[in-house]
Order: sequence, then C-alpha cells, then structure tokens
Amino acid sequence: MDNQTMKALYYLRKNQIVLSFRLNPEKCGISASQAYAWSHDCYPFFHVDDENDEAELYLDYFKVKKEFVTEVIEYLDAEWVKNKFHTFYELEDKFGRSRVELIHILRYCFLDDRFGQKSTFWETLKKDCPVEAHYIDAELDEWDI
Repeated sequence: MDNQTMKALYYLRKNQIVLSFRLNPEKCGISASQAYAWSHDCYPFFHVDDENDEAELYLDYFKVKKEFVTEVIEYLDAEWVKNKFHTFYELEDKFGRSRVELIHILRYCFLDDRFGQKSTFWETLKKDCPVEAHYIDAELDEWDI
C-alpha cells in the first residue's frame, strides 16, 4: 500500500483505540496505558507480542519511535533491577532527546504499572524534573487522551 493509505489506516486505528477506551474503559479490552500510548503517537512497547503485532504495521507513523521507546525502557529496567534510580533531568541528559517524547514514554510506563506505583523510582524521577513532568505518576484523566 502507498504511504498515504497506510497513514490513513494508522489514524483510523488510533482513533478506534482511543474512542473505544473513552466510551467504555472497563469493557473495551484496552488498557489505560495502551490508550495513552496510541493517543500520543508513542510506540506501545508493552502491548506488542507475537499474537498482537498490529503496531508493527504502523512503525513509520508513531512520532515516538520504537527504537527510542525500546532504548529508554530497557535502560530503565536494567537500572531498576540494580535499584539505581534517576531524576528526570538525568534521563534527559542521558538520552538527549525531546523532553516530550521522554515524558510520553515515562507516563506510558507508569500507566502500565511498571517500576512500581508510587515507588522510589517515581519519587526520585520527580525530585528534579520540569514542571510538565510533575503529572507523570498521576492516574489517567480524560484530558490525557
């Protein structure tokens, strides 16, 4: 298929996921983290497996790319296992990428219950962070998606 058709299919699927979640989050089978990731064009790392590789069809259309999401999550996981936690600014310095992309990845991780809810990981992250990252560990609100 041509690029325009695939892009249109991506946006159709994105809207389908987001609207399904907003209409009935308890019964739609879509998690808050998955709805958040798709709504912010962030590759849904935790929601792709051998049986559900739909996101792989749309790799070119995610603004927060698979490679960057994977790099950040794998780094955080390795550090978390060692009980080594980082502030937001330390992560921003390490990855040298868009602040918004990093916020989306971290928010996606929190909503997927990674690195423990309200844990030392998140407390350390928020000790030194920009104002726009203060809500990273908040529950999902309607305005988030």
